[in-house]
Amino acid sequence: FRIKLNHPHYHSSSSSSSSSSSSPLKIDSVSVYPEAIIETSENLFTDEEIKFFFHVQVIYD
Repeated sequence: FRIKLNHPHYHSSSSSSSSSSSSPLKIDSVSVYPEAIIETSENLFTDEEIKFFFHVQVIYD
């Protein structure tokens, strides 16, 4: 039994400017969450837990 948990990746950017600044200040932030791969010799999860994993974008291999 193998399960791969993927966390969402998102990119966001924002910009702001002030009247005393000649150029706008641009802030780019990227957050990337790690993956978790769980391998076991048997299924340790209940059906309810597996449904939850699918809900949070889990990929089975």
